[in-house]
Amino acid sequence: MNLELPLAAICFLVPHVVPSVPGLRPWLIGKLGRVGYLSAYVALSAITFIWLIVAGLRAPYVGLWVLSAWQVFVTLILVALGCVLLVAGLATPNPLSLSLRPADVDEATGAILRATRHPLLWALGLWGLSHVLVNGDVASIMLFGMLAIFALGYMPLLDRRMQKARGMEDWQRLSAGSSNMLFAAYFRNHSRPLVDRTLLLSVIGGFALFFLLLYLHGPIIGVNPLGSIL
Repeated sequence: MNLELPLAAICFLVPHVVPSVPGLRPWLIGKLGRVGYLSAYVALSAITFIWLIVAGLRAPYVGLWVLSAWQVFVTLILVALGCVLLVAGLATPNPLSLSLRPADVDEATGAILRATRHPLLWALGLWGLSHVLVNGDVASIMLFGMLAIFALGYMPLLDRRMQKARGMEDWQRLSAGSSNMLFAAYFRNHSRPLVDRTLLLSVIGGFALFFLLLYLHGPIIGVNPLGSIL
């Protein structure tokens, strides 16, 4: 049995799960400094993620189901949605979750946060789930399934971290009108807009990214995503 893939998966998960142990993150920051801690965290995450991908590509193929056209269509829809969530999540200031744009405590106002307060994690989760569906072998289920479980399972951990960092009262005020569950907040009454300029531009940027990935998938990965339906 090839143990490289499960070992790489464990090493990828450890840097993300261990800091959630009460008191450990402040202790590491005290020892390394905030910059040192963040640098080590990013470097270790990047190295283990690259190893995880390489280990998945090197793992022996053990098929579980035969690919059908409907699986390709569903995968394309999920990846396109994930691309929109990725671009919107990166472009929107978000004090409740991961984001490249800093946010003040009163800036949880973007329309994407009505879809979910964790757009970047949902983007990774949808990407993982879609690739489990379209591949259907043991190595892909381990690789992409683990990434999807990590992304979706990290949301409540991140919520608890934000609650502790900001205080429950402030977190409840900021998170009102948003939800972990994708699109669940659309069915609740609140003041956050359905659409704003950032979300519209993110839809355009997300589809541009989707078609770019579709074009590059064959040359880089060696598999034409449309091969089973054309």
